[in-house]
Amino acid sequence: MGIDYVSIVLDNPIKVYFPGQTITGKVVVCITGDVATTTGIRLELKGKTNVWFTKQYGRTTVTFMSSETYFNQQIPIDCRDGASFTLAVGQYEYPFAFILPHQIPSSYESSNGKVRYHVKAIIERSWKKNYACQLPFSVNAVVDLNTVQDAESTTEGTNKKTLGIPPFNSKPLKGKIWLDRIGYVPGESILVSAQFDNPTGKTMRDAKIQLIEVAVYRARGETHTSSRVINEIPYGEIKEKSYEWDRVPLLVPPVASSGLPFCSIIDVGYRVQLVIDPRALSINLKVPVNVIIGNIPLRCQFSSLHGAASPTSPPMMFSLKEGDNTVDYADLPPPNYGQSMLEVKPRDEKDEADEEQGEALPFKPVYATYSSLQQ
Repeated sequence: MGIDYVSIVLDNPIKVYFPGQTITGKVVVCITGDVATTTGIRLELKGKTNVWFTKQYGRTTVTFMSSETYFNQQIPIDCRDGASFTLAVGQYEYPFAFILPHQIPSSYESSNGKVRYHVKAIIERSWKKNYACQLPFSVNAVVDLNTVQDAESTTEGTNKKTLGIPPFNSKPLKGKIWLDRIGYVPGESILVSAQFDNPTGKTMRDAKIQLIEVAVYRARGETHTSSRVINEIPYGEIKEKSYEWDRVPLLVPPVASSGLPFCSIIDVGYRVQLVIDPRALSINLKVPVNVIIGNIPLRCQFSSLHGAASPTSPPMMFSLKEGDNTVDYADLPPPNYGQSMLEVKPRDEKDEADEEQGEALPFKPVYATYSSLQQ
């Protein structure tokens, strides 16, 4: 039978790492029934971003694609000067270690782009196709809200719209939304306050408060912007002339941090918005405010968070350089880790190389998240 299976076992079973940390693990090769012949066993560690989107020019659809590679390390783990050799029946274990670069972006998945990291074991065979096993893992680039200007500041937004066609417009619908602060981490709730004034006397068909991700993709000098709802609270019909929301908790789920630092072809931002749907065939009234999502919370929020990370969880970077000073976060509650809940539609046009390397397979990144004592 020869090669029965090849597996990769990481010492960190959660498979989440921060830039600069060391990935350790082992490659396990099991040979049964008969000896296996190989020209070498090597390990591939790779981090890469891919972007793809289309634009319509008249009747012509043009596809734009771009990519950037952060590392592509090939590590020989059992190579004998390129000569063929045999592996007898039995189980073989090959330990490995790799230090991640410091300036790499967080893992990210969407319908127009992805930041992926993987470790891949390859058994090379000159007489047939190589035998390979690939294991993806997540990276969380550190975004410290304490270093973000205005993260503790309050914010508010207003907007208005009229119903009908000029000169028969209605009196304007008016919306206002405000937040206690701008900066949050996954697991915290954004306390949303809002007000809606309706002088028209008409019933509004629907109202909701949403947390939106807005992503900008870049390729060949062009950009593409897309948005997706990552959490929302629906309210249904509103018949009142005036309606208020007072500090409604909107949970931040596990997501990539704002900006997607160290990635030059994808930019990620977030906003909270009040949405009023007046009726069919009418444009919604939207009242947005921008928020910033990081993975180290504001120091003033430390006491409201709690956590109990398992011994196998990767430690947060508790000492970070801020200018000439070292900032100590030893009192930060340890984070838990949650899988992204965002669904990603499969890519319409798949790259054959991606298919062969397993890049076309679905993957949900895992992000640091916290639990709030106020929930």
